[in-house]
Amino acid sequence: MRSVQGQAHVIQQGRPDFRVGVKLQSIWGFREGSVFSVEGVAATFMMLAASAQWLPGMIAAELVMVLAVVLLFSHLGNPWAAWRAIANIRRSWISRGTAVIGAFCGLGAIAVFLRLVNLGLPDFIPTAIYWLQMIASAFILFYPGFAMAASAGIPFWNTGMLPILSALSGLANGGAAGLVFGEILAPRWLDAPSQPIAELGLLAAIAICIVAFLSAAHRMGRAARFSGQRLLTHEKALFWGGAIGVGLVVPALTTTLLYLQPDKVGLTAVLILGAIARVAGDISLRYAILRVGAYEALV
Repeated sequence: MRSVQGQAHVIQQGRPDFRVGVKLQSIWGFREGSVFSVEGVAATFMMLAASAQWLPGMIAAELVMVLAVVLLFSHLGNPWAAWRAIANIRRSWISRGTAVIGAFCGLGAIAVFLRLVNLGLPDFIPTAIYWLQMIASAFILFYPGFAMAASAGIPFWNTGMLPILSALSGLANGGAAGLVFGEILAPRWLDAPSQPIAELGLLAAIAICIVAFLSAAHRMGRAARFSGQRLLTHEKALFWGGAIGVGLVVPALTTTLLYLQPDKVGLTAVLILGAIARVAGDISLRYAILRVGAYEALV
Protein backbone atom coordinates (compact mmCIF):
# COMPACT_ATOMS: atom_id res chain seq x y z
CA MET A 1 0.00 0.00 0.00
CA ARG A 2 1.23 3.48 -0.72
CA SER A 3 2.14 5.79 2.14
CA VAL A 4 -0.47 7.37 4.34
CA GLN A 5 0.59 10.88 3.40
CA GLY A 6 -2.53 11.57 1.33
CA GLN A 7 -1.95 8.67 -1.11
CA ALA A 8 -3.87 5.80 0.49
CA HIS A 9 -7.12 4.67 -1.06
CA VAL A 10 -10.06 5.79 1.07
CA ILE A 11 -12.93 3.38 1.70
CA GLN A 12 -16.30 4.86 2.58
CA GLN A 13 -18.04 2.99 5.37
CA GLY A 14 -21.13 1.12 4.22
CA ARG A 15 -20.02 0.86 0.58
CA PRO A 16 -18.74 -2.48 -0.81
CA ASP A 17 -15.06 -2.10 -1.62
CA PHE A 18 -12.56 -4.96 -1.51
CA ARG A 19 -9.42 -2.91 -2.08
CA VAL A 20 -7.02 -2.28 0.77
CA GLY A 21 -7.19 1.24 2.09
CA VAL A 22 -8.17 3.60 4.88
CA LYS A 23 -11.73 3.20 6.10
CA LEU A 24 -13.43 6.42 7.19
CA GLN A 25 -16.34 6.26 9.60
CA SER A 26 -19.68 7.60 8.37
CA ILE A 27 -22.01 6.81 11.27
CA TRP A 28 -21.49 10.20 12.94
CA GLY A 29 -21.71 13.28 10.75
CA PHE A 30 -23.17 16.77 10.48
CA ARG A 31 -26.21 16.08 12.65
CA GLU A 32 -24.12 14.76 15.54
CA GLY A 33 -21.62 17.62 15.25
CA SER A 34 -24.48 20.13 15.31
CA VAL A 35 -26.10 18.47 18.32
CA PHE A 36 -22.83 18.49 20.28
CA SER A 37 -22.38 22.18 19.52
CA VAL A 38 -25.96 23.18 20.37
CA GLU A 39 -25.75 21.25 23.65
CA GLY A 40 -22.68 23.30 24.58
CA VAL A 41 -24.54 26.55 23.86
CA ALA A 42 -27.47 25.48 26.04
CA ALA A 43 -25.27 24.28 28.91
CA THR A 44 -23.15 27.44 29.05
CA PHE A 45 -26.11 29.76 28.60
CA MET A 46 -27.93 28.01 31.43
CA MET A 47 -24.90 28.47 33.68
CA LEU A 48 -24.88 32.18 32.89
CA ALA A 49 -28.64 32.70 33.12
CA ALA A 50 -29.10 30.67 36.32
CA SER A 51 -26.19 32.48 37.96
CA ALA A 52 -27.67 35.83 36.97
CA GLN A 53 -31.15 34.60 38.00
CA TRP A 54 -32.44 35.78 34.61
CA LEU A 55 -35.62 33.82 33.96
CA PRO A 56 -35.93 34.49 30.17
CA GLY A 57 -32.36 33.26 29.70
CA MET A 58 -33.06 30.10 31.70
CA ILE A 59 -36.12 29.39 29.55
CA ALA A 60 -34.12 30.03 26.39
CA ALA A 61 -31.37 27.64 27.49
CA GLU A 62 -33.96 24.99 28.30
CA LEU A 63 -35.58 25.35 24.87
CA VAL A 64 -32.21 25.18 23.09
CA MET A 65 -31.36 21.94 24.91
CA VAL A 66 -34.76 20.48 24.00
CA LEU A 67 -34.02 21.42 20.38
CA ALA A 68 -30.73 19.53 20.59
CA VAL A 69 -32.55 16.48 21.97
CA VAL A 70 -35.12 16.62 19.16
CA LEU A 71 -32.35 16.83 16.55
CA LEU A 72 -30.63 13.84 18.09
CA PHE A 73 -33.80 11.75 18.35
CA SER A 74 -34.72 12.53 14.73
CA HIS A 75 -31.62 10.57 13.70
CA LEU A 76 -32.84 7.39 15.38
CA GLY A 77 -34.68 4.69 13.47
CA ASN A 78 -37.23 4.43 16.29
CA PRO A 79 -37.29 7.69 18.29
CA TRP A 80 -39.90 6.29 20.68
CA ALA A 81 -37.34 3.79 21.93
CA ALA A 82 -34.75 6.51 22.62
CA TRP A 83 -35.14 6.00 26.36
CA ARG A 84 -33.17 2.78 25.95
CA ALA A 85 -30.06 4.89 25.31
CA ILE A 86 -29.54 5.08 29.09
CA ALA A 87 -29.61 1.28 29.49
CA ASN A 88 -25.80 0.98 29.37
CA ILE A 89 -24.98 3.90 31.64
CA ARG A 90 -22.22 1.98 33.44
CA ARG A 91 -20.14 1.53 30.28
CA SER A 92 -21.31 3.98 27.63
CA TRP A 93 -20.61 7.71 27.50
CA ILE A 94 -23.58 8.12 25.17
CA SER A 95 -25.82 6.59 27.85
CA ARG A 96 -24.31 8.84 30.52
CA GLY A 97 -24.74 11.89 28.33
CA THR A 98 -28.36 10.99 27.61
CA ALA A 99 -29.08 10.58 31.32
CA VAL A 100 -27.43 13.87 32.28
CA ILE A 101 -29.15 15.78 29.47
CA GLY A 102 -32.45 14.42 30.74
CA ALA A 103 -31.51 15.56 34.24
CA PHE A 104 -30.50 18.97 32.85
CA CYS A 105 -33.91 19.43 31.24
CA GLY A 106 -35.71 18.26 34.37
CA LEU A 107 -33.70 20.50 36.69
CA GLY A 108 -34.19 23.44 34.35
CA ALA A 109 -37.95 22.91 34.29
CA ILE A 110 -38.04 22.73 38.11
CA ALA A 111 -35.90 25.86 38.46
CA VAL A 112 -38.13 27.82 36.07
CA PHE A 113 -41.26 26.59 37.87
CA LEU A 114 -39.89 27.66 41.26
CA ARG A 115 -39.10 31.11 39.86
CA LEU A 116 -42.65 31.45 38.52
CA VAL A 117 -44.46 29.99 41.54
CA ASN A 118 -43.42 30.85 45.08
CA LEU A 119 -43.98 27.70 47.13
CA GLY A 120 -42.23 29.02 50.21
CA LEU A 121 -39.56 26.32 50.11
CA PRO A 122 -36.43 26.54 52.27
CA ASP A 123 -33.58 28.44 50.62
CA PHE A 124 -31.33 25.38 50.44
CA ILE A 125 -33.64 23.65 47.91
CA PRO A 126 -33.28 26.27 45.10
CA THR A 127 -29.57 26.49 45.93
CA ALA A 128 -29.17 22.72 45.63
CA ILE A 129 -31.02 22.74 42.30
CA TYR A 130 -28.75 25.54 41.07
CA TRP A 131 -25.56 23.63 41.86
CA LEU A 132 -26.96 20.44 40.35
CA GLN A 133 -27.62 22.47 37.19
CA MET A 134 -24.02 23.68 37.22
CA ILE A 135 -22.73 20.10 37.57
CA ALA A 136 -24.99 18.81 34.79
CA SER A 137 -23.97 21.69 32.51
CA ALA A 138 -20.27 21.07 33.12
CA PHE A 139 -20.70 17.38 32.32
CA ILE A 140 -22.55 18.19 29.09
CA LEU A 141 -19.68 20.43 28.00
CA PHE A 142 -17.14 17.61 28.36
CA TYR A 143 -19.11 14.51 27.43
CA PRO A 144 -19.05 14.77 23.58
CA GLY A 145 -15.26 14.59 23.76
CA PHE A 146 -15.38 11.62 26.12
CA ALA A 147 -17.92 9.86 23.86
CA MET A 148 -15.63 10.28 20.84
CA ALA A 149 -12.44 9.47 22.76
CA ALA A 150 -14.02 6.17 23.85
CA SER A 151 -13.97 5.01 20.21
CA ALA A 152 -10.81 2.94 20.48
CA GLY A 153 -11.00 1.89 16.82
CA ILE A 154 -10.49 5.50 15.66
CA PRO A 155 -7.10 6.64 17.02
CA PHE A 156 -7.59 10.27 15.96
CA TRP A 157 -10.45 10.56 18.45
CA ASN A 158 -8.84 8.41 21.11
CA THR A 159 -7.18 11.27 22.99
CA GLY A 160 -7.76 13.24 26.14
CA MET A 161 -7.60 16.49 24.16
CA LEU A 162 -11.09 16.07 22.72
CA PRO A 163 -13.00 16.49 26.02
CA ILE A 164 -11.00 19.65 26.74
CA LEU A 165 -11.59 21.01 23.24
CA SER A 166 -15.29 20.19 23.51
CA ALA A 167 -15.64 22.02 26.84
CA LEU A 168 -13.71 25.08 25.68
CA SER A 169 -15.77 25.26 22.49
CA GLY A 170 -19.06 25.01 24.38
CA LEU A 171 -18.00 27.71 26.82
CA ALA A 172 -16.94 30.00 23.97
CA ASN A 173 -20.24 29.37 22.14
CA GLY A 174 -22.37 30.25 25.15
CA GLY A 175 -20.04 33.10 26.06
CA ALA A 176 -20.42 34.66 22.61
CA ALA A 177 -24.20 34.43 22.95
CA GLY A 178 -23.96 35.88 26.46
CA LEU A 179 -22.03 38.93 25.23
CA VAL A 180 -25.13 39.98 23.29
CA PHE A 181 -26.99 40.53 26.57
CA GLY A 182 -24.13 42.23 28.39
CA GLU A 183 -24.68 43.03 32.03
CA ILE A 184 -27.92 41.02 32.24
CA LEU A 185 -25.92 37.78 32.06
CA ALA A 186 -22.99 38.84 34.24
CA PRO A 187 -22.72 35.77 36.51
CA ARG A 188 -21.84 35.74 40.17
CA TRP A 189 -18.19 34.98 39.49
CA LEU A 190 -17.58 37.38 36.56
CA ASP A 191 -18.52 41.04 36.17
CA ALA A 192 -19.69 42.39 32.83
CA PRO A 193 -16.50 44.34 31.87
CA SER A 194 -14.47 41.13 32.24
CA GLN A 195 -16.63 39.09 29.86
CA PRO A 196 -14.90 40.18 26.60
CA ILE A 197 -11.51 39.32 28.10
CA ALA A 198 -12.80 35.91 29.19
CA GLU A 199 -14.22 35.25 25.72
CA LEU A 200 -10.95 36.21 24.02
CA GLY A 201 -9.13 33.93 26.45
CA LEU A 202 -11.42 31.05 25.55
CA LEU A 203 -10.86 31.62 21.81
CA ALA A 204 -7.10 31.65 22.35
CA ALA A 205 -7.33 28.47 24.44
CA ILE A 206 -9.31 26.76 21.66
CA ALA A 207 -6.61 27.67 19.12
CA ILE A 208 -3.89 26.29 21.40
CA CYS A 209 -5.92 23.13 22.04
CA ILE A 210 -6.39 22.54 18.30
CA VAL A 211 -2.64 22.84 17.74
CA ALA A 212 -1.94 20.44 20.63
CA PHE A 213 -4.59 18.02 19.33
CA LEU A 214 -3.08 17.91 15.84
CA SER A 215 0.44 17.70 17.22
CA ALA A 216 -0.54 14.70 19.36
CA ALA A 217 -2.16 13.03 16.35
CA HIS A 218 1.03 13.46 14.33
CA ARG A 219 2.94 11.44 16.95
CA MET A 220 0.37 8.64 17.03
CA GLY A 221 -0.18 5.77 14.61
CA ARG A 222 -0.69 5.89 10.86
CA ALA A 223 -4.48 6.18 11.07
CA ALA A 224 -4.26 9.19 13.39
CA ARG A 225 -1.64 10.87 11.19
CA PHE A 226 -3.80 10.24 8.14
CA SER A 227 -6.82 11.81 9.87
CA GLY A 228 -4.82 14.86 10.94
CA GLN A 229 -3.41 15.41 7.46
CA ARG A 230 -6.83 14.91 5.89
CA LEU A 231 -8.31 17.49 8.27
CA LEU A 232 -5.77 20.09 7.14
CA THR A 233 -5.89 19.32 3.44
CA HIS A 234 -9.01 17.46 2.25
CA GLU A 235 -11.32 19.21 4.75
CA LYS A 236 -9.64 22.61 4.42
CA ALA A 237 -12.94 24.43 3.70
CA LEU A 238 -14.47 23.16 6.92
CA PHE A 239 -11.30 23.50 8.99
CA TRP A 240 -9.52 26.61 7.73
CA GLY A 241 -12.56 28.46 6.42
CA GLY A 242 -15.21 27.37 8.90
CA ALA A 243 -13.50 26.40 12.15
CA ILE A 244 -10.61 28.88 12.05
CA GLY A 245 -11.86 31.77 9.91
CA VAL A 246 -15.52 31.86 10.88
CA GLY A 247 -15.32 30.22 14.30
CA LEU A 248 -12.22 31.93 15.74
CA VAL A 249 -11.22 35.01 13.73
CA VAL A 250 -14.68 36.56 13.32
CA PRO A 251 -15.77 36.26 16.99
CA ALA A 252 -12.31 37.44 18.08
CA LEU A 253 -12.79 40.59 16.02
CA THR A 254 -16.34 41.25 17.27
CA THR A 255 -15.30 40.62 20.88
CA THR A 256 -12.32 42.96 20.50
CA LEU A 257 -14.70 45.68 19.30
CA LEU A 258 -16.75 45.20 22.46
CA TYR A 259 -13.59 45.38 24.58
CA LEU A 260 -12.57 48.64 22.89
CA GLN A 261 -16.09 50.07 23.16
CA PRO A 262 -17.58 48.52 26.34
CA ASP A 263 -20.78 50.61 26.29
CA LYS A 264 -21.94 48.44 23.33
CA VAL A 265 -23.48 51.42 21.49
CA GLY A 266 -24.26 50.17 18.00
CA LEU A 267 -22.53 46.85 18.63
CA THR A 268 -25.53 44.57 19.23
CA ALA A 269 -25.80 43.48 15.60
CA VAL A 270 -22.05 42.91 15.46
CA LEU A 271 -22.16 40.77 18.61
CA ILE A 272 -25.05 38.73 17.20
CA LEU A 273 -22.95 38.14 14.08
CA GLY A 274 -20.04 37.09 16.27
CA ALA A 275 -22.21 34.62 18.21
CA ILE A 276 -23.60 33.09 15.01
CA ALA A 277 -20.10 32.84 13.56
CA ARG A 278 -18.78 31.20 16.73
CA VAL A 279 -21.46 28.48 16.74
CA ALA A 280 -21.17 27.92 12.98
CA GLY A 281 -17.40 27.59 13.29
CA ASP A 282 -17.73 25.14 16.15
CA ILE A 283 -20.12 23.00 14.12
CA SER A 284 -17.64 23.08 11.23
CA LEU A 285 -14.80 21.94 13.50
CA ARG A 286 -16.76 19.12 15.10
CA TYR A 287 -18.12 17.97 11.74
CA ALA A 288 -14.64 18.02 10.17
CA ILE A 289 -13.18 15.99 13.04
CA LEU A 290 -16.00 13.47 12.65
CA ARG A 291 -15.51 13.25 8.88
CA VAL A 292 -11.81 12.41 9.08
CA GLY A 293 -12.17 9.68 11.70
CA ALA A 294 -10.28 6.68 10.24
CA TYR A 295 -10.32 3.13 11.57
CA GLU A 296 -6.99 1.62 12.58
CA ALA A 297 -7.74 -1.92 11.36
CA LEU A 298 -7.53 -1.22 7.61
CA VAL A 299 -4.68 1.28 7.58
